[in-house]
Amino acid sequence: MNEIELDEFSGLRVGHASSEEDATGCTVFLLPEGSKAGVSVRGGSPGTKGASLLKPSSADYDVNAIVMTGGSSFGLASVGGVLRFLEERQVGLDVGDTKVPIVPAAVILDLGIGSAEKRPDSEMGYSAAENASQEIESGNVGVGTGATVGKLLGMEHAMKGGFGYHLIEKNGIKVGAFTAVNSAGNIINPNTGEFIAGAQIDGEIVDLECVMDKIMNQRILGTNTTITTITTNADLTRRELCRLASTSHDGYARTIQPSHMMPDGDTIYTVSTGDKKTKLDYVGFLATHAVESSVIKAIKHAETLDNIPSTNEIK
Repeated sequence: MNEIELDEFSGLRVGHASSEEDATGCTVFLLPEGSKAGVSVRGGSPGTKGASLLKPSSADYDVNAIVMTGGSSFGLASVGGVLRFLEERQVGLDVGDTKVPIVPAAVILDLGIGSAEKRPDSEMGYSAAENASQEIESGNVGVGTGATVGKLLGMEHAMKGGFGYHLIEKNGIKVGAFTAVNSAGNIINPNTGEFIAGAQIDGEIVDLECVMDKIMNQRILGTNTTITTITTNADLTRRELCRLASTSHDGYARTIQPSHMMPDGDTIYTVSTGDKKTKLDYVGFLATHAVESSVIKAIKHAETLDNIPSTNEIK
């Protein structure tokens, strides 16, 4: 399979807005006309908006944008800015008197570093939409600005997460995965089985079994969540997109251990932007690979936690 650039996804644009001082931000995906979407939520502490509209049993509306944001539930305020941006451009579901944009969203909880009182708001969402283009950054940017990983032993032992993406093409089928990695668990290289980021003690990443033994009898707060938006030019139905979102969680399971815990809100949105005919399982194979690589890249391009301002202590 070949790596490709974002401009090879016709009409798809991605924009970030970030506050490095407050260690938070949001990322907006502006979708081409006629895009369809699905969703799968696996974590025990999700924060979403509009996800129920993407279930196979719901009305089959086109989706205009997707928002991935920091700030936990407070950060959903950023969706209002994206709605305003799209309304000004007459993008959305025509209801007669106006057009209503369809904008699902998912959040990560990044309130443990930076400022817990500063979260993505409507203005930040509008700015991210304004910034949307076919050039995209990775690392400590947008929704990944305040992301951290390996918090099972507490924030003092965590490392920096971030935002990463991986775009591929094979036999004319294009798949892209865009991921904000903010996990409770450690990050593992799926090819070698070695931890590359996570809970540290004395500068060494702690073995998974050791971590789980230490937390066996302690409460873990929902200060985590990894979220992904997957795009493809394959022509998939709403039901198939939801199935694709479900199977793509395998990419989390191979790179984040443990994943899908009760304190996580792991959520994957899937979007079909094209008309290429192929088998769902083939797209799923490509998507799982793209998710794995996007997780690794999110960590690779992020700074160390030492370089991120912290004014809050997670209790």
